[in-house]
Amino acid sequence: MVYERNRSRRDELLKEKETGESADVLGANHETRRQKDVELARFDETLLTMDHVFEMTTDEAMQHLFTRKGHSLIKKHVKKLKDSSTKKE
Repeated sequence: MVYERNRSRRDELLKEKETGESADVLGANHETRRQKDVELARFDETLLTMDHVFEMTTDEAMQHLFTRKGHSLIKKHVKKLKDSSTKKE
């Protein structure tokens, strides 16, 4: 799963570098060119890295992490926690 997502992310960043069109990947809109180049260099080393998540906003990172396979139970728990905290207020 990580490999496939990172391969897709790498391809989008390479496309942006070649064409100048903004990459259609989470978090790329606020990364500098240098940050994207560092990310591409890491992908050259391994496509199993998750370093790019640290460049995302909190909301983007949560969206990225909780839309992965196997995280439906975590999403349910987070929703339950949010619902219970809303009721307390």
